Amino acid sequence: MTRRSPIPQLDLRLRSHSDGLLVSAGTPGTGEASDTTRLPEPAAMQRQREALVRALGSSRRDFTAGSEPARGREGAQERARELGTELFAALFGRRVRALYEGLRARGEGLRLRLIFDSWDPAIARLCGLPWECLFDDCRRQFLLLEPGITLVRHLAVGQPGRVLSLRPPLRLLAVASSHGPQLDLAAELRCLEKLRQRGRLSLELLTDPSPPLLWSALSRRFDVFHFLGHGGLDERGSGVLHLAGAPLRGDALARVFGGKTSPPLVVLNACDSGTFGTGAPDPMASLAAELVSRGVPAVVAMQWAISDPGAVAFSKAFYEALAASRPVEAAVAEGRTSLLRSAWGDEWMTPVLYSRPVESLPVVLDPPSSGSDRIWPAVAPSAAALACIVVGLSYRVRELPPVPLLWLALIPLALLIAASWRRTAPRRRWQVVGWSLFFGSLLSLLAMLVELGSWSLVSSAAERAGSGLLALPSRRGVR
Repeated sequence: MTRRSPIPQLDLRLRSHSDGLLVSAGTPGTGEASDTTRLPEPAAMQRQREALVRALGSSRRDFTAGSEPARGREGAQERARELGTELFAALFGRRVRALYEGLRARGEGLRLRLIFDSWDPAIARLCGLPWECLFDDCRRQFLLLEPGITLVRHLAVGQPGRVLSLRPPLRLLAVASSHGPQLDLAAELRCLEKLRQRGRLSLELLTDPSPPLLWSALSRRFDVFHFLGHGGLDERGSGVLHLAGAPLRGDALARVFGGKTSPPLVVLNACDSGTFGTGAPDPMASLAAELVSRGVPAVVAMQWAISDPGAVAFSKAFYEALAASRPVEAAVAEGRTSLLRSAWGDEWMTPVLYSRPVESLPVVLDPPSSGSDRIWPAVAPSAAALACIVVGLSYRVRELPPVPLLWLALIPLALLIAASWRRTAPRRRWQVVGWSLFFGSLLSLLAMLVELGSWSLVSSAAERAGSGLLALPSRRGVR
């Protein structure tokens, strides 16, 4: 796997405190800091969030590709800036801000991780706030619109997950639901199909499956579960997916994703899949939080409504980055950038990334190198050594017949194969041995033909080469 320079990371853990909100910050190799800040009243924050959603307009995923962006969005950026400034002030007190500024001064980007204790209802409810709107008042810029900065919402839910390595091509299960208003699902599927044709992922598609058919498909091993369709909130404020005419709640979906064969990455490209309603009794009632709490390592979702063209643009950029072995949070950032550059630019703050503790984000390994890179480093030196020794011995030791020469030549070949064995990937070792023996046999046959005098021109050239490469005492008389 290609070695990438580490990006500085800043972990911010939120805890309840008698004086307000306790924010503990830590980063490897730099230090720790903590501050007690005062978060605005939850009801007031919720009203600001709802005002932001209204300012974004009616952008539910029901636009066709030719639709225009919703009107009345002029105040969306201003409301997002006001809300983001308050959220930034709540996270970065004096000491935490100093740690943050030290990391930013490196100019290497920043991986920002917000850690919420799911067993504390007050803190768990904060997870539903739009943290993607964080606004750095000193730099006058939204944090996630700066290059190299990513944000992940980590839910502290029991034991940390293991590091998951995904090998390309990624195995993707796509579930398309046409229930509800018309969607341009074909455009999103075309993006995935292009990646499949390029060998970047393998794709299995289920269109409007019944729940039993979906459960059966999930019993097989996939790397990514991708839902494209409609989502929303039920009367209790919990997240639901509209599948085959019936709403599918998060608790029912989460029961299927708890097994060992469940995909480590879930992408819910549907409205309201990453949030919960104001009346929800459980702050973990969003689809994304429900899945993570039940054991799914990482979930990409939408924290409010998203337009159909915006969903397609995000999906295309996200999977292209993921198939290129970019980290999951970097792939989300690429999708966010794609939204920002589109006609639905205000939707850049819609995607969210939830995960279990820090260790569990899936890691996509680099694509395998080409065949020549895998084989020739071991085959070429083996074939060259074999050619030198066989040809040289054939013309300097006339008394020996060709067959013993072949056995003698196999000794350095075996030594070279043994030396390259430990430096070769386990799944490629026998392939290297096979190619080495093939080239070795081919060169040995050539040497035997030369010895028998079949090719006089090749013989004279080989004799001159062999004399220079292996100077053994000649048994013939000299003048």
